[in-house]
Amino acid sequence: MTTTTENIITISDAALEQILALREQENVPDLHLGLRIAGVGVNGFQYETAFLRSEDVDPGHHIEDHGGLPVTIPGDSVDDLRGAELDLSSDPSAPG
Repeated sequence: MTTTTENIITISDAALEQILALREQENVPDLHLGLRIAGVGVNGFQYETAFLRSEDVDPGHHIEDHGGLPVTIPGDSVDDLRGAELDLSSDPSAPG
């Protein structure tokens, strides 16, 4: 498992703060944020996020660091996520 210096995605400061707060609530050391494309719907890609333990991260996944948050992206999602930004939603009914 190797962390790269090439970041595929960007994470807004507000989103990073929220993710780090949620990760801290899990009370499990060394959690990664897993991010992948789960499918394609009528409005484009459907994304899936989850916290992953280090031992559950596939050695072939792309791993990048965002302010102390390791983000793990499966190889088959890298090209489609390249240039994407993870941010908080302004829609109160879908705050993620």
